[in-house]
Amino acid sequence: MEPLLIYLGLFGTSFLAATLVPAQSEAVLFALLMTGSCPAWLLLLAPSVGNIMGSCVNWLLGVGFTRFEEQRWFPRPVLGLGVPSPADAIFPLT
Repeated sequence: MEPLLIYLGLFGTSFLAATLVPAQSEAVLFALLMTGSCPAWLLLLAPSVGNIMGSCVNWLLGVGFTRFEEQRWFPRPVLGLGVPSPADAIFPLT
């Protein structure tokens, strides 16, 4: 298989695994490491970058959804019987 396609596939799998999509990037990485067809450092670099970029996408989604906080349908966590959350000091629900 073409090495570039291997790295792109591993990057894509790890990117999806780091976002909201359930994917098994570890299984793909393990299988590729066992074949020994590519350098291990490149096989570790591709999913590392994919995971970091997927985490950035999750963060951007979270920041983008904060504009809906004032909407009535937006879910808010309830921690119990009127006990304030530690985040209430930072993000008051007034």
